[in-house]
Amino acid sequence: MPNASVAFAKAPVQDRGTAVRSAVATEVEAPTTVWGVQTDADHEGVLVVKAPLKMLGPYPALGLRFPDLATESQRKTGKSGVSLDFVIDTAANTNTIQKPVQEALEIPKVGRFGSVHNMGGTQLDGVMEDLFLTDLGVSALPGGNPNAAGLLSLAFLKLFPGGVAFGWAEKRPSLTFFAGKTKSATDDKKMVPIQPLTMAGGLPSITLMVNGKEVKALLAAGSPITVMNEEAAKLAGVERMNLAGFDKEDMQANGNIVVVQNQRGEPVDLTRSKDVVDIKAAEVDFGKVPLYVGEIPSLAALTSEFAGPAILLGLDVLVQRPSMLLRAQDNEVWFS
Repeated sequence: MPNASVAFAKAPVQDRGTAVRSAVATEVEAPTTVWGVQTDADHEGVLVVKAPLKMLGPYPALGLRFPDLATESQRKTGKSGVSLDFVIDTAANTNTIQKPVQEALEIPKVGRFGSVHNMGGTQLDGVMEDLFLTDLGVSALPGGNPNAAGLLSLAFLKLFPGGVAFGWAEKRPSLTFFAGKTKSATDDKKMVPIQPLTMAGGLPSITLMVNGKEVKALLAAGSPITVMNEEAAKLAGVERMNLAGFDKEDMQANGNIVVVQNQRGEPVDLTRSKDVVDIKAAEVDFGKVPLYVGEIPSLAALTSEFAGPAILLGLDVLVQRPSMLLRAQDNEVWFS
């Protein structure tokens, strides 16, 4: 597998190219925020890069550009340069790309019998011409979010020693990448320790206080909703909404029911809580928010480390705080 690394070497300016699918590649509007390398003295000499945080529906995403990749029409004219959007998910440990996109762009495998593909040089789309990463490795999968080309996982977020900050409360939501640690990055934040799930590739879990009861949670920024399993709901005294007699399609339309699939492809209903739920983590208060209750397929697959009461901590709760700094290398997550 290629060893992706942070790189800011000068890359040649190339034709922007065309999108593989119109839903994937998007133009970045002229920003009012200054994107790119930050030179402010507050960063204490540490290299810091700021990019737009996109929202593909309810999913956080980053736009990347690959100057050496090309669509079929570009290859016929000798041009290259393709822009793709990737969902960011802290609860995944493998970077992926949709198989049709990989095939259309003829992204090469690493090694003769490898299952990983090398995206090559990578730029921040619409932000800077310098290379942001080299040798970004991805696994090609047949399905995924239909609005994105693929997914960037914890492996991607671990590339940055100083962490990655999600500024979702800003006028223009942002992602800030720190090549090293700075005190200013955490001055206005409180730290919550991460307990890596060793049997699940080190995925990040934290301890929550839910209505005053301690529950383990998987940090899942790629999930639009927060879900607690039946045991956690019982422990914290959280009841589902009583939807008896209501039309299920209507309940889905207004968000009171969310239907997901389990590992066998069978539908699983997640039902909104009857009342708002008080959620804290260490000294961080997320306030009182509605959650969903149901058996969570992704947690059930995470071995015995998530046996018993458990929560999938999603974006609906995380955005109750103005920003989040994930220092994945140090097993820390900070909230302002």
